[in-house]
Amino acid sequence: MYSILTRRCLKLLARAPAGNANLLRARYFCTATLNPFRCMNQLSNDHQRMKATMASFQMLLDDVEEANDINAEQEADLKKFEQFLGKYSHHHHLKESVLYRKSIECAKTIEDAHLVESINKEHDEGDELAAALQKVVNGLVSPTFNSEYTVDDMVAAAKAYLLEECHHLDEEDQLIYPTISKQLSEKELEEVSMVFDAMDKPKQQNIAMMELASDQLISKYK
Repeated sequence: MYSILTRRCLKLLARAPAGNANLLRARYFCTATLNPFRCMNQLSNDHQRMKATMASFQMLLDDVEEANDINAEQEADLKKFEQFLGKYSHHHHLKESVLYRKSIECAKTIEDAHLVESINKEHDEGDELAAALQKVVNGLVSPTFNSEYTVDDMVAAAKAYLLEECHHLDEEDQLIYPTISKQLSEKELEEVSMVFDAMDKPKQQNIAMMELASDQLISKYK
């Protein structure tokens, strides 16, 4: 229930006029806290990168929406944003699911288990919105352009994704991560960290490339 009420309140607060990227950026950079456990720090660092990248994506969206057009440079950057937000976020969600399953197994109350289970299910919704955004972006910037999609469609799909993912990350930073840090033992959290290591190892090169692209986009749109 808390998660649903929080979500509704955040959605109402977030319905501000277009062009408020600076306000979004300030909100995005104020959530991470240092945690003594590796797995929790990894996830928090991922959140910081994802939020900063989303804030830069919002800056690009504002420009595109104002012009109602996409130039060649923006097309290339849209593809970079879409690929980062889809692939990087999906890998992040997979790691979170490992932590959340461990939390559900060790939950001391039904309420805690239901809360974590609910936030974990939201990953599917985020992945669906990312897939929808990917479809629209690909339709608009394809070399063999023959698409029913418009710039307005792309902006709408992007805003839907950003709104949902922003709220989801806020809930995790402010409620879920602190709860799990207190709930699981040091040994249990280190076990999760070792699983993260195994998940990241075969994808190290792809992760590094996505993080480099993210750094470049954050530097460009600020």
